[in-house]
Amino acid sequence: MTYLDLILNLALLVAFSIVSGFIEQYWARHTRIGKIAQGMLFGGVAALGMLRPFQLEPGFFFDGRSVILSICALFYGPLTATISCVVTLACRLMIGGSGMVAVMLIILSSTAVGLAAHYLFRASGRPLAVRHLFVFGIVVHLVVLIMAFALSFEKALIVTQRIRFPVLIFYPLATILVGKILLDQESKQHFIDSLQQAREQLDTTLRSIQHAVISVDTMGRILYMNPVAEALTGWNSADAHHKMLAEVVRVVDQKNHEQFIDPVVRILETGEPVQITNDTLLLERNGTKHNISKNAAPMHDAKGKLTGAVLVFRDVTAEYETREQLHNSPLKNPVTL
Repeated sequence: MTYLDLILNLALLVAFSIVSGFIEQYWARHTRIGKIAQGMLFGGVAALGMLRPFQLEPGFFFDGRSVILSICALFYGPLTATISCVVTLACRLMIGGSGMVAVMLIILSSTAVGLAAHYLFRASGRPLAVRHLFVFGIVVHLVVLIMAFALSFEKALIVTQRIRFPVLIFYPLATILVGKILLDQESKQHFIDSLQQAREQLDTTLRSIQHAVISVDTMGRILYMNPVAEALTGWNSADAHHKMLAEVVRVVDQKNHEQFIDPVVRILETGEPVQITNDTLLLERNGTKHNISKNAAPMHDAKGKLTGAVLVFRDVTAEYETREQLHNSPLKNPVTL
């Protein structure tokens, strides 16, 4: 007896489970539309598996629906499991044939075991490992073999004798594969979500501080500008993105208006921070001048490799004017009588 059809059936269903990751990108699994979409997907995949089954008796056949339905219930919960179960039951009713009661019991029991595992692991927050998936696959398909006894006792013995080896070997392995695909998708999505959250927190922080902040890559091209930097330079982030820093941040000496050597060039050459004198004028895009206090420092990755530089500066025009007024005031050196 060959199990090639059964192996091909399981391989097809494992491959189709990858589509759940594409759905996750558009509708998160915790949303109602996401749950419905996943339920329709897994129900459709289970129904697809029944189109090329491993048939033992007329109207009674084995395919990967028990794997798909149990995994669906385990990972996605009651609503998604109910939808996939209903779709699969409807498809089986359309196919017809003998053994209807036993096959429907297999569909229902696979979903029920999956939901029990969902509440045991997922709803309780317990971690789900590969070994749990293997045990889960064994339990689901032991129940599947028991459901075969809804046939006549003689037929059930024949069926279980012929199918017990692939059911208890191939099916748990397929359960591990599908479960591992979904676990990896979850891990990737959690990583992306954490990166997005960290990025949003960093952006909020940089937007909240009262200093201008500009970051550049190792070529001196602008990667990021906060709102204060946009206001002082007269450039918005979109226009300034990937432009050379010297084109956007034009600084000259307060006294002779000679342009400073771009400090980022020195930073990217030496990897050392640079302190810029306070006697610095920033020329806004429209020509407006701002006295600024400015610092620049290199940026390194976790391995210590230079990845760019960050420029931090603030408008000190008011302070500069106050200092000049005090310097030129006749009361600067009062006469003592």
